[in-house]
Amino acid sequence: MKHKKYIYCLLTIILIGSACGHRTSYPQQILLKNNIMEVIDSLVNKYDDYPLYELYIDKIDPHNVIMIMYAGYKSLTEEENNDYNQKPLFYTITSNNKRVIIFSGIERYILSNNNYQYSKPNNSNDNFGSISWTIRDSMGIFTIDSIYGVYPFFPLPLKFDVPKMEIIDDTTS
Repeated sequence: MKHKKYIYCLLTIILIGSACGHRTSYPQQILLKNNIMEVIDSLVNKYDDYPLYELYIDKIDPHNVIMIMYAGYKSLTEEENNDYNQKPLFYTITSNNKRVIIFSGIERYILSNNNYQYSKPNNSNDNFGSISWTIRDSMGIFTIDSIYGVYPFFPLPLKFDVPKMEIIDDTTS
């Protein structure tokens, strides 16, 4: 009988503890470091009339990160989000009070019970009128390019200069 009292007491403590436990709701607001937040702020402030802002972070190696900053009317990865039930885990707030959703690629593997919905002011099926920037962080040095048609977590188009070659016309001899 004495053991039953201890078991009931232990079960009661466990139940109360689990009921009072802290549960985090997602997406969760996070603070980004000043150097990247300044870049995001300047881009969002320049194009502050979009309803949706997203940041995709792709770490390439220990010294290089490629980020895609996107502004548009629907998610850049809307189809993929629907197919895999991907929901954002994090967001940050810019200086002009805009929410920037952050994706890192792990969303596909996280069980998500949040019901986050994107705002869709129009029924467009494409990303016409959207803006995309690539932010390359190479050892703390940021390079920003505006590129249309980028998609996160894929290699970006290579930029290279075609070497100038002198054409020798040997038919004139």
